[in-house]
This record gives sequence, C-alpha cells and structure tokens, in this order.
Amino acid sequence: MSTGRFDTHREEWRAYTATPWGRIRYAVLRHLLATHLGSVSEGAPPLSVLDVGGADGLDALAVAELGHDVMVLDPAPELLAAAVRPGGVV
Repeated sequence: MSTGRFDTHREEWRAYTATPWGRIRYAVLRHLLATHLGSVSEGAPPLSVLDVGGADGLDALAVAELGHDVMVLDPAPELLAAAVRPGGVV
C-alpha cells in the first residue's frame, strides 16, 4: 500500500513539532487530556484509547503517560515505527 503523501511530509511534520507552535500545541494537548481523561495514578479509571492517524505517537504518548492503554494506527509505516517507545509504552 502506498502512503505517498504521508511519507513525503514526514520530515515537515517532525520539523513542525519542534517549532514553538508545535511545542505549544503539545502543551495544550497534554493539559486538555489530563483534564478530561485524568491520571490513572490519581484515581482515574484506566481507559483503552485508539489514536487513528496517530503519526509518530506524540499525542498517544501524552495519553500513555497518564496511565491509559493506547493503540496507534497510521498508514505511514515510518511514522508508525517512530510511535513505538522502549517498553512498548505506545
């Protein structure tokens, strides 16, 4: 299966995530996820989350750090491979 567009924009996406706007996006995302999902270590019930189009797993990582189980799906194999963290966190 060709993932054409996704594979060709991989480096652009990685560059964006390192910009101030990208860092702000992830800070806001982490805050919203913590507010709405809660942390398992602080008594929130553990959830199973499916991140469709999860790219390199940065969104899913925020959910996993709250103690929830996350599965990432993405059509771009190279981005999906980047979503795998040591210990299978994401």
